[in-house]
Amino acid sequence: MRTQLALIAAIVAGVASTSTARAERTAWESGVGLWIGSVNISRQRTPEADNVLGVGAHLELGARRGRWLLATELGFLSAQDPAGMMAIPDDARPGALVARAGVAARYSFKQVRSATSVLGAGGDLWLDFGAGVQQVRRSDGDQHVFSRGDVKLGLGGEFNMRRDRRPRFHLGYYYALTVLLTRVDVPAHHPATCVGPCDSATRPIPIEETFLFNVGITFGG
Repeated sequence: MRTQLALIAAIVAGVASTSTARAERTAWESGVGLWIGSVNISRQRTPEADNVLGVGAHLELGARRGRWLLATELGFLSAQDPAGMMAIPDDARPGALVARAGVAARYSFKQVRSATSVLGAGGDLWLDFGAGVQQVRRSDGDQHVFSRGDVKLGLGGEFNMRRDRRPRFHLGYYYALTVLLTRVDVPAHHPATCVGPCDSATRPIPIEETFLFNVGITFGG
């Protein structure tokens, strides 16, 4: 948890230090979208990975200044192994409800704006990085609730229509690929493995990944 708090502090400090130009105004921005992808729901690494299909909602609210956006995030996922994917009874299929809260910084490395200041089009390509906390409620035979921290990495873009005269606003859509990295326990009895050409088998690293595709609408001032 201390690692996530340190990363959040670094994100806030980095955004503040790169947004000092007086000509740049600060505007609020929000997004509502859909998450779908491969979700890890295990608190420890097992020989059979507990990555299952997850679908849910993603909300964000933040402030933009220049090329930077600093945002708070909420996410909810329902994750379940689809029927037929694993040769196990239905009541033992891995599944969980996942809730996530976090903070993220987004940097637009490419911006396109139309010349008009009345009503024009715009677009961004951006990188996303942040940290968060998840609560995972298992719903299968391994029923329990646990919390864990994560680190977020993302790549995405958006297209929008905007008005740059008062009252200022913009409305558009966005799309992104998101990776959530979480630390898991590696049991002492977990076998060493060797993937591809290697000199000797090694124990796995204590990191699991969640891969999500995110699409939705964005709007703000």
